[in-house]
Amino acid sequence: MVRLGTFSKVCTYRDWHIEHRPPNLTDLAEHGICIADFEFGLLWAGHYRHPRRLQCSALHHGVSFWDASVTRRRWGNLLRRREPLPQVRSHAEAAGLLSSEGKRVLDTFDAAISRDLNTPAALPVLYRAQRRGELLNEDQTVLATVARTLAPSLAAPLIVRGQVSEIGSSSASGPGKTASL
Repeated sequence: MVRLGTFSKVCTYRDWHIEHRPPNLTDLAEHGICIADFEFGLLWAGHYRHPRRLQCSALHHGVSFWDASVTRRRWGNLLRRREPLPQVRSHAEAAGLLSSEGKRVLDTFDAAISRDLNTPAALPVLYRAQRRGELLNEDQTVLATVARTLAPSLAAPLIVRGQVSEIGSSSASGPGKTASL
């Protein structure tokens, strides 16, 4: 994940570099990176296919997964608007609850996820379906259930610099702050 040799030569911080090792999850959490954002960021980037390139200073300042935090917060807000979500236990059950337009979205998602768990292609299909509002409300609710099943971190509370925060509670934006949609 982090090329230790390159960073240790130029980095002025002396935490994990002194121990000559890459940062672990505890190090990242201590620097303000929420583990749910970390998980979501790796899913979104397809960490096996396209590993994220992390900058040392971004790790130290806790902003490496800021993009994941923003996307997770926005998507989580969209999903919470659809609550209570129905219990959908299978693809066939979800397809049975959807209109023809909703089934097209589900089939596109299924084709993307079936290509070797290609989450970088699959997640945007569900995200666009929630954001654009072109589908029926019932379809969006069923697809919200599919999204939450695939990425449970969407339901996790937003953590800002070690504190649990109400999603969308502030109009501020930037690293370490929450912003409403």
